[in-house]
Amino acid sequence: MKFYDLQPTYENLLETFLDDSLKRNADIFAFADILNNMDTSCSIALDGAWGSGKTFFVKQTKMFIDAYHPHSPMSEDDCSSIQSVWGKAHPKKEFEAEPQVCVYYDAWENDNDDDPILSLIYSILQQVQSDYSFKPDGDFFKIIGGILEFFSGKNWSALINSFKQGSPLNGITEAKELKSKIDEFLNQLLPESGNRLVIFIDELDRCKPSFAVKLLERIKHHFCNDRITFVFSINTLELQHTIKKHYGDDFDACKYLDRFFDLRMSLPKPDMKRFLAKIGFTESPYYTDVVANAVIQEYSFSIRETAKYIKLLKIALYKVTVLEQTSDWTVDGNLRYAMMFIAPVIIGLKLQDFSLYTNFINGLDSSPWIDIGRKINPDCFEALYSTSETSDGNNPHAQSYIPIDEKLNLVYEAIFRDAEMHGKRIGNYTFSNSIRAPLLRVVNLLSNCTDFSIE
Repeated sequence: MKFYDLQPTYENLLETFLDDSLKRNADIFAFADILNNMDTSCSIALDGAWGSGKTFFVKQTKMFIDAYHPHSPMSEDDCSSIQSVWGKAHPKKEFEAEPQVCVYYDAWENDNDDDPILSLIYSILQQVQSDYSFKPDGDFFKIIGGILEFFSGKNWSALINSFKQGSPLNGITEAKELKSKIDEFLNQLLPESGNRLVIFIDELDRCKPSFAVKLLERIKHHFCNDRITFVFSINTLELQHTIKKHYGDDFDACKYLDRFFDLRMSLPKPDMKRFLAKIGFTESPYYTDVVANAVIQEYSFSIRETAKYIKLLKIALYKVTVLEQTSDWTVDGNLRYAMMFIAPVIIGLKLQDFSLYTNFINGLDSSPWIDIGRKINPDCFEALYSTSETSDGNNPHAQSYIPIDEKLNLVYEAIFRDAEMHGKRIGNYTFSNSIRAPLLRVVNLLSNCTDFSIE
């Protein structure tokens, strides 16, 4: 079974950047330029809905900045390829990059830690100076200290020992002493590595409320350094809910977050057509794909939602509706029509809003089917009209004009509302309540048409 969501692996990050598959390179260039021109302490909130590609965006921004670092962890060929993308977009302009140390920190991966400061320091130590990943077991600090001394020639023993006394933060619990130690850490780090430190904090809105609040407040109090930029990629509404879970429903989470963020920016939407082309879901003559594209537009699916939707669609329907393979499960023409046109709507509803899905399949609300039908070329529904009917109100030769909405509602009523099993003739097809059960088996991946091996 092929998965269509783009995981933020190095290979995917590089390939989609070189191809500009999400049409976000211009935004990455602009954001990198903002970071490049920072000359004081700054915290930036980069807002985007869950599944909108925030992780991809910040990791590609980091990758772009790293490509211009004189000690980049990437290969020379990859750095050159990345820089050439900028050059093609700006043929008469060089990217005047300041050497910046970029660190990516997944807050959600660390929210079981007692104190976020230590895991943040770990992340910086792990990602700076070397491309190795160190496991926090054994004599971890001795390994880190030895490697950093090897690369920088600096004696890190005093700093390392300050973290080894008893529990990780014993000996530096006083706020001023902690800030002093962090400043000492940065003062040794940056002269060897770059002019500024950019820390991308991701997935904060998924963390436990206590951890999220502690991380924000620790950073505010102890990382106030003119050479640090923090970028928080967040879903602002979800983070506000998290803050309220910690401080109470009446707490003003919006004003609270304003204390931490100097700039608020919204992540631009990706080019969904380019994304669909990237995962092989291009414009298609198959009715299933036509309806699916209308569903994606109607519900403004995010990158993640779109990938999941297409995966479910192909597993459930493609064996019969696109590949036209037979199975031991009888699929008559009436059911096949419902699979091509209605099943993609139902699958989309399950992802979009489960209450809408429930109302739809129980015959209570036909509007999702009709609304999506309006986004589709009326010619696709030609088979629902007899020779004496037309959906074109300007056709003088037709005996009767029936709007497409009315035809779609008749189909819906026959399948989901009419308790009679004899069926209702609509154009070339006969629809009845007997179609409902096998159609829902298709949607729920329980039919013989289900194919988890589909590519």
